[in-house]
Amino acid sequence: MKSSISFPRVMTLGLLSLIGRTLVVATAADPSDYFSSLSSDEKEDYTTWLTDHSSSYSRHEFMPSAASSDSTSAYEDGAAIFWTIDSDTQTIQLALAVRATGWAGFGISEAGGMIGSDMALFEASSPNELIDAHVVDDQAMPLTDTTCQDWALKSTSSPIAGENGWIIVEARSSVRLFATDSTPLEEILSEASDGYFDVLQDMYEIPSNETTYYELCKTFSELSGALPEGTSNVTMIGVMPIVDQVSAVHHFVVYLLSECNFTNATFQTGTLMYAWAPGDQGFALPMDVGFPLFDNENNQAIYIDIHYNNPAQSAGMLDSSGLRFYYVNEERTHRAGVYQTGDPFVGLLGEEINDGLTQHTFTCPGECSGLFLGSEMERTGGDASAVGVTVFTELLHMHQTGVRMTNEVIRNGEVFHTAAVDVYDFEQQGLFTVPQEPYTFLPGDSVRTTCYYNDGTAWGLGSAEEMCIAFMFYYPVKKLPSGMDWVCNYGFDLGTGCMTELEQVDLSDVEDLGRSFGSTSDDCTASTTVAPPPTAETPTSGTGWLGVTSIVPMLAVLSVMMMMMIMLL
Repeated sequence: MKSSISFPRVMTLGLLSLIGRTLVVATAADPSDYFSSLSSDEKEDYTTWLTDHSSSYSRHEFMPSAASSDSTSAYEDGAAIFWTIDSDTQTIQLALAVRATGWAGFGISEAGGMIGSDMALFEASSPNELIDAHVVDDQAMPLTDTTCQDWALKSTSSPIAGENGWIIVEARSSVRLFATDSTPLEEILSEASDGYFDVLQDMYEIPSNETTYYELCKTFSELSGALPEGTSNVTMIGVMPIVDQVSAVHHFVVYLLSECNFTNATFQTGTLMYAWAPGDQGFALPMDVGFPLFDNENNQAIYIDIHYNNPAQSAGMLDSSGLRFYYVNEERTHRAGVYQTGDPFVGLLGEEINDGLTQHTFTCPGECSGLFLGSEMERTGGDASAVGVTVFTELLHMHQTGVRMTNEVIRNGEVFHTAAVDVYDFEQQGLFTVPQEPYTFLPGDSVRTTCYYNDGTAWGLGSAEEMCIAFMFYYPVKKLPSGMDWVCNYGFDLGTGCMTELEQVDLSDVEDLGRSFGSTSDDCTASTTVAPPPTAETPTSGTGWLGVTSIVPMLAVLSVMMMMMIMLL
């Protein structure tokens, strides 16, 4: 069934090498253009396979190796990937073609990298089987799946297993679908919007400090030239990041304020609109939801808090990063809001996290939702369902020592909804968007936000320190009579009486993290058995582990944010 959600990240093209190099995924209109440096004879196996099997796949991409990244042709050396998704059978069919004689591997990850990936390993010496495995925290040690064999060779094809220097293998796996729209995010927003405007840095010189926060702000009068003549207000329907200094930009937090002056007064009446961290490609709001801009005195300026992380303290870096805001001229049916919980304002600032595995649980009591929704419930005669809000996506954020995070809604003493990232890695996706269906949040519901760390550091604002924040995007927006956003913070009262309670626990073993990923079965838990190493002789050169952060938009329909990784050894 097609979902109405378009907010979860729609993927764009990009390749991330987990051995430290950023590459680009190349797209060609015709897959016969791939492996362009090879002669016709050398490509014969691949060309024959294309003729016989490629029509079974709706999508294809070429992933260059590190060795070919600086060559004149993007299609010379690497891997060709073909796939199609069957929404009726909830399966993905995938083919991999690569110049190799030993072994190859491919996988899917909820966070867009090798860590946390469900994978299949193929050995040329065992052409009739796949090793079903996964990676938790250690990239060098794939673990076998002992109970969940969800990857399988396609029964309709015979793999090419090392003959003439080729490995070509076809496989299938089950997936859970949240949407069927494969349109790129930029295309979705361009078609749905009446226009866009950018709020960008202008060759800002990043200080040679490890941590810098910069306030980038534009008022309506400064932005009006980018809007249609005579426009006094518009409705924002989506955002795309424009990141210049990729290695230095840690996050954006976007507010609507009354003026370009972030004070207690402007914060009290401001509106949190968006938060971005590495791995996030932007969003499109549901078709009937938007953020009105410039329509009242409290949202006359767009304020972007930019965090720069410069651990090498390099000098001379110039940055022109920022955001592109897509808008429509008319207001949509519902106004969006963002509910923050956990420790959104770092009330634990400076406190140390214990070594080893730790669990920190922030609980926002049901009285908080009652504060924002309860008075309306009274006006409807006590009908809670009439005044609930619709949560359509959740973003989970920690820093570098975070390893797992959950955000649970508790109703009548029982867990009603759980948003989770089982294997969190900030470098892969620092602000994790949970793929999910919309649900209704009611007065009296409480929220339990739990962050797990491994050898944590101190709580703080820097990248080397820790945070624990859940952002719940919902509609219609709810504010206090004072104009204050819906927030449940830790450590100090913002005047609402709405605060989270903290419980801290030291964990004895990785099993206490409660992970389960890489399968459609609830019986599958993370294994601790190391997958056997490939037995085939491997060449002395290769590209190592490679991961594609996002292959093509179609992959965004999976139950996890997808990553393709190739082992060419």
